[in-house]
Amino acid sequence: MAHEVHGVGYECTKIGIRMKAVQFLFGGTDLSYKEFPIKLSNMKCKLMVESRKCGENAMVCEENKCEFNGKPEPSYSIWSETREVGYYCKIQPKMIEARNITSRLFNSPCLATDLSCTLGHKIVIWNETVIHKCAYSKMS
Repeated sequence: MAHEVHGVGYECTKIGIRMKAVQFLFGGTDLSYKEFPIKLSNMKCKLMVESRKCGENAMVCEENKCEFNGKPEPSYSIWSETREVGYYCKIQPKMIEARNITSRLFNSPCLATDLSCTLGHKIVIWNETVIHKCAYSKMS
């Protein structure tokens, strides 16, 4: 049976990375990283896909998969704490497929007509071209 919804969209991910570095008086150091997901809107995901950028930083792409790893590098200063924030971004193609436009996508409440779906800290976007509705109906 043919699917009424079939095509490719994009999955976008953006994660913030907080770095804290401390150097003690006698040379000891302490370094910690904490990651936090950043919720992307449809427009921000679309901008990432079109520009192939994570903020102002160019992503490295192989075929249609792109990534940027902006994990902050530690810098130390005696008796002071250094804090920096960096970002990790990823975009990759995602198959959009459903039997019809009222079928749920990705085991979520999302429908093909929504043109986007938030899945945890990721978002998937697509356009109307994935919907293949026949203008004709079968007559008995």
